[in-house]
Formats: sequence, structure tokens, C-alpha cells
Amino acid sequence: WEPTRTVGLKQTIAEQQALVAERPDVFEVQFTAYGFGWVVVHLDGLERDELAELTFEAWRLTAPPELVVTRADRLPR
Repeated sequence: WEPTRTVGLKQTIAEQQALVAERPDVFEVQFTAYGFGWVVVHLDGLERDELAELTFEAWRLTAPPELVVTRADRLPR
């Protein structure tokens, strides 16, 4: 594959649709499966803190429930 400045992140389908509708120049639908929607994120279109929040949200969708509870809403530093 050709190098890109993108990343794919897991989201809920509702969040996937909202991100793409709000900023189609930054987000695009990658695929949907098993009730989730992955988005392609064009890194040049957002700030580091927004990327950190989206990555944290994606992690919370996959992490074991006890880790999500322990971590709560605190983003990693």
C-alpha cells in the first residue's frame, strides 16, 4: 500500500455517520461490521487532542469492561 496520512478507527455506526456528515473532508466511511462502523481519519484535518479523544473512544468500544470502568473518562496523558 501507498503511504497515507490516515488512520482507521472503530466507532458506533451513529458516530461514524455523524462524523462523515459533519466533516466529509476529514472523515470517510471505511466499513461497517457487527454493529460498528470504522472511519478513515485524514490526520491533516484535525488537531492532536481530537485524535486522542477519537482514539480513546475507539479503545473503549473494544477494551474489556473492567478496564473501561477503571479508566473512566480520563484520557491517557
